[in-house]
Amino acid sequence: TEVIESPKGNIKIKIPQGIPYGKTLRIKGLGFPNYENHKIRGNFYVKIKYKIPKNLSEDEKKLLRKLQNINAKKVKS
Repeated sequence: TEVIESPKGNIKIKIPQGIPYGKTLRIKGLGFPNYENHKIRGNFYVKIKYKIPKNLSEDEKKLLRKLQNINAKKVKS
């Protein structure tokens, strides 16, 4: 889970595993209040952006290669 700011204040959201970069999540009822009826709130949209580290250690590179090999085996079966 991650804590993010919304128009209603800080909220916790669960980010689905394997979500692609740039995907937009919709959170119902946590957006801005409706102009005509302030009791009704719109939807709040969260665009997923994450950083990929640039300077990896040798151990990190080995772990990533291992994950790549595991994923390659999954795709073949």
